[in-house]
Amino acid sequence: MFTSAIEALNSKFSQWLDTAVAHFPNFMVAVLILMMFFLVAKGVALVVKRVTQPFNHNQTIVDLLVKLAQIVFICVGLFVAMGVLGLQKAVTSLLAGAGLVGLALGLAFQDLVTNLIAGIFLGIRQPFRQGDVVETGGLLGTVKKLSLRNTLLEDFNGRICILPNNEVFQKPLINYSLNGIRRVDIPVGIAYDSDLRQASNLAVEAVSALDFIDEGLGAPEGVFTQFNDSSIDMEVRFWIQFPGPVSFPEAKSQGIIAIRKAFAEAGIEIPFPIRTLTLEEGADALPINLFDQKRENRKSA
Repeated sequence: MFTSAIEALNSKFSQWLDTAVAHFPNFMVAVLILMMFFLVAKGVALVVKRVTQPFNHNQTIVDLLVKLAQIVFICVGLFVAMGVLGLQKAVTSLLAGAGLVGLALGLAFQDLVTNLIAGIFLGIRQPFRQGDVVETGGLLGTVKKLSLRNTLLEDFNGRICILPNNEVFQKPLINYSLNGIRRVDIPVGIAYDSDLRQASNLAVEAVSALDFIDEGLGAPEGVFTQFNDSSIDMEVRFWIQFPGPVSFPEAKSQGIIAIRKAFAEAGIEIPFPIRTLTLEEGADALPINLFDQKRENRKSA
């Protein structure tokens, strides 16, 4: 019985050896194909890096595209090598299994996959770069970093806001740094009895004297916008370089100071909201009770 088992094993080994010898040329060809595709994948990775890097300054996106190109070519080489070895059924099974696994992972990590895809599109389209001042989803701040999953935004209070890339991709986005300029709007109320033309000229002259304004897109202007309860509202507008030597809040602050100083020197009033109560002649006087909080506290004690 032991001898028959040995003979069966020898027979099997002989069959395997014959099969290995018969398929050895195909095996060597498959190995050569894999080596060739590995070399081609490295060459393609270098080409992708050189092509994408000048157009995309996000190194994370560049590295991702390089890795994807390498993986695609290596997988193609693996499938070709398996086809040479006569493993077409195995290739079909692998493709079907990969599809099922990909579908399951996509459903299980839907948010993650969505953010990754959005991060890739943001990196390719580049609606903003690191250091740009942007506004999206009600948040205003400076872009600190764009990763594959999220965008880091630092607001002007020093807080770091982590925004999912899918939200940044889908919501409207304003990039204040894209054009390199920004308009400063300063609302100011003018008293009804003031000379409006004089007030407008004084406000424009006051902000024109500021050394950081940019008149390339137009000189400063004062535009009256509406009749308010206690004033006629005017909006003083001027342009600045953004980002530039002076920040946007500082530019607006200096503009307000200059306008207030010019109005004070000219005697132009910036009125407070006032309510005037007029009693008809012969009407009863309104009862007024004066309330002394300190006296009430002493009584209660």
